[in-house]
Amino acid sequence: MGAEDLAPLFSCAALLAGVALPAGLPDPSDELMRAVSRAIGRKQKKAITLQASRFNFEKYDFAAWHEGVLRTADRLGLMLAGDVAASALALVGGAANRPATATEVATNPAALDLLRFALGEQYPVLRKGAG
Repeated sequence: MGAEDLAPLFSCAALLAGVALPAGLPDPSDELMRAVSRAIGRKQKKAITLQASRFNFEKYDFAAWHEGVLRTADRLGLMLAGDVAASALALVGGAANRPATATEVATNPAALDLLRFALGEQYPVLRKGAG
């Protein structure tokens, strides 16, 4: 799923919250709206409704949001694996289902971000807290 696939999902959330479709968001297909309606439980719908007033005031940068979610997933993978080198190598070579090289890691923005995180102040604190 890419950043361009997120806009229709946000449209569904706005409509489920009972607000008019925010400017710039596409009309979701009937099929997608039905699928999202079935997938979201009562508690989640209530939570979305509580955010309804924000839908028409927020600026939507789906590319940045998508990138942030991917980097968070990379960091969670590192937290679970506990091995910085293996995590960086898997991040680069995992999609190709082959071992990555050091050059590939050094030239991959996502891997470099993961290494910066691992060498920063937050990672050791989080690892210690996670046990």
